[in-house]
Amino acid sequence: VIPLSRAASEHIKRYKDSLKAENEAVFLSSVNQRMTPRAVQYMLSKYDVSPHKLRHTFCQNLIDKGIEIQTVSKLVGHKDLNMTKRYIKESGQGLDAAIQNTFD
Repeated sequence: VIPLSRAASEHIKRYKDSLKAENEAVFLSSVNQRMTPRAVQYMLSKYDVSPHKLRHTFCQNLIDKGIEIQTVSKLVGHKDLNMTKRYIKESGQGLDAAIQNTFD
């Protein structure tokens, strides 16, 4: 199960409604079959992207937006919080923002 925003869910619903064939899969090959993991890897590699890079970007964006580390960990399915903590960047700017937000 992948949690999605309402906007993303609506876009996917419209996309699936536009497909000619009834299929449970969201992304289909040129022959209207579910894409294989290898096909997805191949497509992403054309753009110098990997599933790992997408996952990393997702985690980093959540953390950068101030989402609690426990929530990020649950969203990405990490069993150990230390795995998620790797995405926390050490920066003075983050510390300054934390102090300002706390005492403003």
